[in-house]
Amino acid sequence: VLARQEEVEIRERLRGRPVTFSSLLPDRLTVLGSPELAAMVLHNLLDNACRYTEQGRILLEFRAEEMLLTDTAPVDPDVRARMFERGVRGTSKSPGSGLGLSLVLRGCERLGWKVAHEHWEGGNRFRVRFS
Repeated sequence: VLARQEEVEIRERLRGRPVTFSSLLPDRLTVLGSPELAAMVLHNLLDNACRYTEQGRILLEFRAEEMLLTDTAPVDPDVRARMFERGVRGTSKSPGSGLGLSLVLRGCERLGWKVAHEHWEGGNRFRVRFS
């Protein structure tokens, strides 16, 4: 339910931009933990992808044990090494405080989840393991 609500908001935010959003959501996936913290983790990851992906695509995928968010946003190597630190911002002109990914990390820690960033030739992949 949380992912479907975010999906509607993301599509609206990306309207008119050269960014496609797609999702692979199961009909039902139950993850144990605080719904509020889970919603914050999902929202901040998607917000970050929308904020920094200027063109290309964003893909949200849920699997039994993990969530993947892939985007085509460029990431400066200096930012990549510190992106989960409080106050670290990307190079986009979009407004932001640099708190989103640090909140994702802390939310995941409180939920007992693991979050990791992987760089790929087209952009970023954030992997959240529900364990």
